[in-house]
This record gives sequence, structure tokens and C-alpha cells, in this order.
Amino acid sequence: AAGDNVVWGGVEEKWPADYKMVYNLKLTNADENWDSFEVDNNGRVGDDVAEEWVEKNGARWKPWLDASM
Repeated sequence: AAGDNVVWGGVEEKWPADYKMVYNLKLTNADENWDSFEVDNNGRVGDDVAEEWVEKNGARWKPWLDASM
């Protein structure tokens, strides 16, 4: 499973909700390219870019959390 590639093997048993959220997380190439461009070309701080993405994309990430509960 995709989530298995980004988390420690024991996460699913120890923190099942966290595992489900990471498993459900789906970022597109466009998401990642935008983030990288903002940091690398526009000199923005990664935390600020991430916060902006979260504010603009609630309709995408809220279901990830809902599905993990």
C-alpha cells in the first residue's frame, strides 16, 4: 500500500488513525510542483506555503482526516 512507503512499519498498529490519514493523503504533481516553485523560485518559507495550501484546499484534505477516524 502507498502508505507503507512513507511510515515506519509499526505505525499502523500503534497509531491506526495516523496511518489511515497518511494512507489516504493524495498530493498531485501539481501540488508538489507549486510548493517547490514557491520555495525555490519565490523564496517563500515552506511552512507558509504549506499553510496556504491547507487554507485553500480544505475540501481535499478534510476527507483524508474524516476517513481516518
